[in-house]
Amino acid sequence: MTRRMVLGNLGGGVVDLRISRPGVDAMTGDINDRNQISFSMLRDAYGRVAAAGEIFGLQQWVNFSETFAAPPPVVWGTQIDGRFRVGDYVRVPGNSGRYQDGSPYLAVVTTSGICIQNTADFPYWVPGTNKFTFMVVL
Repeated sequence: MTRRMVLGNLGGGVVDLRISRPGVDAMTGDINDRNQISFSMLRDAYGRVAAAGEIFGLQQWVNFSETFAAPPPVVWGTQIDGRFRVGDYVRVPGNSGRYQDGSPYLAVVTTSGICIQNTADFPYWVPGTNKFTFMVVL
């Protein structure tokens, strides 16, 4: 499995946000080759937000505004109590005193849409005004 997105200090004083194409490791791909790395802050002063939206629950497919040739790079996170979180890492209480540490969610991305699913063995969702927010960045 490859790392499709890396963010932070990448070593040697390099700080970057990189999003790779499918099958390319964002950490090791050539940032000057757009067929490998679709976005890098070191190369691009900006990226095109090709689609954006909100999802208000689990297992709900949301269609992008366009269909892409391959599943596009997506930045997504949870918005809980007005705070936006990318890469949630939480202790999820479970059945019979069990816990799961990590993100309780994963995004399934196709060429035409996105769906957020639960990775836990038990349901975990905080309803109300909470939501998932996503952006397709090319």
